[in-house]
Amino acid sequence: NVLAAGIGACSLALVCGLPRRLATPWVVCALFTLAVTGTHFVAIAGTTLVPIQGYRGLPNENIVLSILTTGGAAVLFLGAFLTILAARRFDAQERAHSSILRTALDNMSNGLLYLDPAERVRLYNRRYLEIYHIPVDVDLTGMTIDQIIDLVGYRHGWTAERREAARRRVDDWRSVKNSKQIDYPLEDGRVLQVEIRPIEDGGNVVTFDDVTKEREAQRRIAELAFCDPLTKLANRRALSARLEHDFAPKRVVKLLLIDLDRFKQVNDTYG
Repeated sequence: NVLAAGIGACSLALVCGLPRRLATPWVVCALFTLAVTGTHFVAIAGTTLVPIQGYRGLPNENIVLSILTTGGAAVLFLGAFLTILAARRFDAQERAHSSILRTALDNMSNGLLYLDPAERVRLYNRRYLEIYHIPVDVDLTGMTIDQIIDLVGYRHGWTAERREAARRRVDDWRSVKNSKQIDYPLEDGRVLQVEIRPIEDGGNVVTFDDVTKEREAQRRIAELAFCDPLTKLANRRALSARLEHDFAPKRVVKLLLIDLDRFKQVNDTYG
């Protein structure tokens, strides 16, 4: 039995230690079959069979037994071969799906961060690293929110107060029950639109979109609509909007009128 166990263990160890170029399905199946059949038949070899008195046996029973044994080994070899082929096919499909998912994530225009119920990073993309200037060789998988804040704070030179403010903002995100969008200004002047989407089974999917240009365009449009281009003061449309917003019955509103002499000439000349 010790010899049988040694043959099986050595054969399986050889399977696990094969180089990739030699680990073909045929070689693996042959070694696996050797491990099983070697263990089985060597163990049987140490077994003593006592014939039953009066039993004469069947004609050619040794030949039949040999055929059955060979057939059993062949079935075992074929089963192991098919199992390995199926496993490799599943592995190839999983690698292909993972590659497609990674390609899609890395080509998104916004950053993505998936947090599990324990608030550990399970998935992220390259755009998220680019937004916070994190090197691409840094693996965020498994990091907690606090570790992410410390990493980003280290990259941007945040003070302890700034990191604590970031943690308080994360605490506000934890209370989100439905999807929520907020504008998150950065120190370098960029504005991120952050969307928090809770997951039914726990965790959150957080996306980060750089909307700096969009917000600047909106600010510029509002400025052109409600400010005089020359004086940068509020125009008539701004006054009407303010009156509609602030005027109410029994509410005191103070209006200051300033009359500038010869301002019409300046306005007609410079617009």
